[in-house]
Amino acid sequence: MTARRMVITGCSSGFGLEVAREARTRGWHVLGTVRRQEDGAKLEEFGCDVALLDLCDEASTEAFGANARAWAQEAGVHCLVNNAGTSFPGPTIALTRDDFRAQFEVNTIGHMRVTRQLMPSLVQAQGRVLFISSVSAFLPTPMLGAYAASKRALEALAEAFCLETEALGLSTCIIEPGSYRTQIWKTSVARGEAYRGERPEVEKPFQDYFESLAEMTKQAALSQPMGKPQNLARFVLDQAEAKNVPLYAPTPGAPRTMRFFRWLMPARWLHGKVMQQLRRGRWRGGD
Repeated sequence: MTARRMVITGCSSGFGLEVAREARTRGWHVLGTVRRQEDGAKLEEFGCDVALLDLCDEASTEAFGANARAWAQEAGVHCLVNNAGTSFPGPTIALTRDDFRAQFEVNTIGHMRVTRQLMPSLVQAQGRVLFISSVSAFLPTPMLGAYAASKRALEALAEAFCLETEALGLSTCIIEPGSYRTQIWKTSVARGEAYRGERPEVEKPFQDYFESLAEMTKQAALSQPMGKPQNLARFVLDQAEAKNVPLYAPTPGAPRTMRFFRWLMPARWLHGKVMQQLRRGRWRGGD
């Protein structure tokens, strides 16, 4: 029997690397993407194939698509895991156009570009597309507005994609994890420091307030209990291998509870709870 084939974006570290490891453990043939060749060494250690991909570069995406379709051959791609992501934290009014663009290019547009490139192979295998979203898509928090917006936009696109492609034999699942201590989380905390110090004239009246908000959010993030990426990897593979999957799949624990309360309770009540937890340094975004 031919091994099932899975393509995973953003495998340099964190979620992507752990999903690739778990997939190989379960017998999948894996193609993982990295931005730099040297980042592929860990993938190769446990038997993955590696491809270069810069989601912000159209030519890179097209070249990757051609390579991935050739890699899939007649078997097609049984599962695509759109995992790559980035975060530039800061007050929404303080973010630059480049900050917004970078997050939407990777977290939203990049996912759809890759999916488009692999459509022939996905349809060939009657495959499944998994989009890694976030609890931020339905419950934004201070300093992560642009990240949350990019994830909410991704979910809208993924749902439309599901409606458009079900008749072609494809299935779609949007996975909503909470907070995990991965490289994107560490980078996000570091980037948050960039919003301290001298600010443009239009922001100066609010500078002290926003700096205190940034510090409060940072301390809450540093002190909160974090989930293990390995647990998310197992959850992702369970969705990849299930006979049927829900369109929305918040991970067990806090994300699932938070989605329920988002549906049940008024927004202002939820906002009050979020700010209360942040002030206490106890924001719990994941399990």
